[in-house]
Amino acid sequence: MRIVSWNMNHCMRSHAARRKAWDYLRDDLRAYYGLALGQHGMAITRIMPGRTGDGVLRENDVLLAVDGYDLDDEGMFTHEVHGRLDASYLADGVIHLKMHQVSDVAIQRRIRVVKMRGTAHETGYFALVFEDGKFSVTRALSV
Repeated sequence: MRIVSWNMNHCMRSHAARRKAWDYLRDDLRAYYGLALGQHGMAITRIMPGRTGDGVLRENDVLLAVDGYDLDDEGMFTHEVHGRLDASYLADGVIHLKMHQVSDVAIQRRIRVVKMRGTAHETGYFALVFEDGKFSVTRALSV
């Protein structure tokens, strides 16, 4: 285990989203990593080869700061220009899924690519349809 600060200049670009690769520091994790109760940050649980952090961060590292900004226990920090940012700042991709009510009786799955480094993409919600055991994405016709 190392205690590290992350500089985003180390980032490599990736075109694929990934599963959660960190865990928020709770009191039990602070004890596990030997950190004081007042220390804040995130525990790195996984580094995918060829993705952000590969060759710089290691599994079981504890990340205390990003670009010189101290993290809180939820992986958030305050940037002087962009305001409050969360751990998605570190992620190559962020996708939102939600259930959207289209009428009094109908619900529709919706999907939105919020961020995907290295790609040009639309950021609006699309309908996520599940038919015949497969998902497909179409334009959402209602608001």
